[in-house]
Amino acid sequence: MEEDCIFCKIIRREIPSSIVYENNDILAFNDINPQAPIHIIVIPKKHVESVLNADGEMVRKNIYSNK
Repeated sequence: MEEDCIFCKIIRREIPSSIVYENNDILAFNDINPQAPIHIIVIPKKHVESVLNADGEMVRKNIYSNK
């Protein structure tokens, strides 16, 4: 995890969030400035600089997460 990454801080619980789902690979939480009635952000727990740098397995886990 990166020290100054806002998403890493949310994962470490240094920044409060309204978590709606979590497993070993991802964290999902309500957006603090929603642009739709339901606006949930899903992030990998492993730090990634850009979605362009994410491997296929990480993307699959974020899109097809199961409760």
